[in-house]
Amino acid sequence: MKATRRLENALFLVVTASALAAGCGGGGSTAPPSKFTYTLRLFDFPEIERGQPLRMKLMPKDGATVLARYDGSIDPNGERTVTFENVLEAGKEYRVDYYVDLDRNGEYTRPSGAMFRDPSWRRLVTGEAAPFMDSHAHDSNFFDVFPF
Repeated sequence: MKATRRLENALFLVVTASALAAGCGGGGSTAPPSKFTYTLRLFDFPEIERGQPLRMKLMPKDGATVLARYDGSIDPNGERTVTFENVLEAGKEYRVDYYVDLDRNGEYTRPSGAMFRDPSWRRLVTGEAAPFMDSHAHDSNFFDVFPF
C-alpha cells in the first residue's frame, strides 16, 4: 500500500512538472508581459514656444507603430510633463519624437537646411521593469522627426 502511494505521488509530480515545462497550467506562462509607464518632463522652453502646440508620440525604435500619442501645448511657464501609461516593456527599445508646432499649421514642418520652423527632438529609451522618468531641458539640438 505504501509503495503504491509513493508511486502515485511520484507519477503526479512527473506529470505536473512536465505540464509546467510545456507551458500548461501554472498561470504565469501565458500572461502578457508587464508594461510600464513613461514620463517625460520638458522644461526651460523659451517665451516664443510657450502656449504653442506640442505633439509627441512614443513608438518602438523602428517606428513601425505608434504606441502612444500626446496633443497638447507647452505651459505658459515653459514646462510640460507628459505621461504614457502601460507602454514600456523591460529590455525593449523605443523612441519618443516630439515637436512644437511653432508655425501653427497643424502638422510637422520639416527643416529647410539648418532652419527648423517646428523645433523637434527625439529621445531613445530602453524599457525597464519599472516606471521610466525622463527629462529634457529645451536646447537647439534639433532632430528631424519626419514622418510625424
